[in-house]
Amino acid sequence: RTRYLHEQLGYNYRMSDLHAAIGLEQLKKLAGFNRARQENARYLSANLVGVVTPFVPDGRQHVFHQYTIRVPDGKRDTLRAHLFDNEIGCEVYYPRPVHKQPIYKTDQASSQSFPNSETAASEVLSLPIHPGLSKTDLETIVRMVNDFMAGSISPQEVE
Repeated sequence: RTRYLHEQLGYNYRMSDLHAAIGLEQLKKLAGFNRARQENARYLSANLVGVVTPFVPDGRQHVFHQYTIRVPDGKRDTLRAHLFDNEIGCEVYYPRPVHKQPIYKTDQASSQSFPNSETAASEVLSLPIHPGLSKTDLETIVRMVNDFMAGSISPQEVE
């Protein structure tokens, strides 16, 4: 099976008693986890340059279970390789637009063009955001992304 390639619709709502017990304990920590991720996101958004950071409307909150940036100009995959080379975990969680998933290949949508979805799928990259990140971790992420986007790191150095 290929990751992020959906060939059929399905749901899985099963949870064991053990998972439920662990989940109940973890819920007690949720507010603190959310605050830490929000603080990490504020730092990243204030300091990253050359990429599009997540937008949070005034008066709204985002818990940032992922921190997904958009990397313009076809640089996403090379930036991803650069971050991996420097031991910064990052991921492209949605590399294929929904209308291009195999489950929809017989659907009318699969033959249509959705340029915004296709552009987003080619640009998105999720950076580390978890509550355990240190100030040094965040500074390293920012430095690596900003140096790459400023051209301080050439694509040839990454490959």
